[in-house]
Amino acid sequence: MIYELETTAYEKARPLFQGMGHSQLFADAIFEGNHVGRVFVDDPECPTTALIAPMCEFFFTAGRTDNTAFNQAMRALILSELVSPEGDLLLFPTSEAWQSALDMLFADYARLHIARKAFTFIPTMFAERHAGWRTWLPSGYAIHQYDLALAENTELADFWGSLANFLARGFGFAVVKGDEVISRCHTVMVGGGEAEINIETAEPYRRQGYAMLAACAFIEHCLEQGLRPAWSCWDNNIPSQILAQRLGFNHPVDVLAIYTKVK
Repeated sequence: MIYELETTAYEKARPLFQGMGHSQLFADAIFEGNHVGRVFVDDPECPTTALIAPMCEFFFTAGRTDNTAFNQAMRALILSELVSPEGDLLLFPTSEAWQSALDMLFADYARLHIARKAFTFIPTMFAERHAGWRTWLPSGYAIHQYDLALAENTELADFWGSLANFLARGFGFAVVKGDEVISRCHTVMVGGGEAEINIETAEPYRRQGYAMLAACAFIEHCLEQGLRPAWSCWDNNIPSQILAQRLGFNHPVDVLAIYTKVK
């Protein structure tokens, strides 16, 4: 059997997701109310197996891997209700045992084992390289912290539940030229004392250093708020990895994911 927990009962499942390493942020963001998601368990009072389904459409499983009834019900739920409209499915096993269990559970679909690169932020590297970053801003450009107007026309309301929740618990910075947003950097989720970075730059302004400026403002604010900036990207996103390392993120670790298309 499978049950969906009310948000007030999330703490019952939280212990199952401790020790997730570089994926811990994704779970904590849901448990802390900083990302829209759903939590499913085998027992609503004393869960031993669980699934978290964030709005970002990454699925994480934890607890017992041999819970056949839950696993089959979870598969049916994912395929009928939770998978993206395009049919893309990304499963993040929290252990080698879960990797094997998920491979078997979706054995009738072609699967790829792919990886996200998760980086560790080195504050001293950032300070050494970017202490004077504000002087790099070209004439006619400015950096603004997000208000409601800057947060609009993004997907932040979907991820945070509302723009009001984002503005209360998250933050972002934009490089602007007049009324035009050149590059923006914001918290796609916050959890466990970490803030996951999302960067977007308008096509005509890419590879000109504007993403670096937006990220510097973001990272500086993180440190002022006592948060650790977090950076992860797919292993084939080389530009993102290069920018991460320039900003002081290092020691990338591969976080395994199972990808399949079910439609």
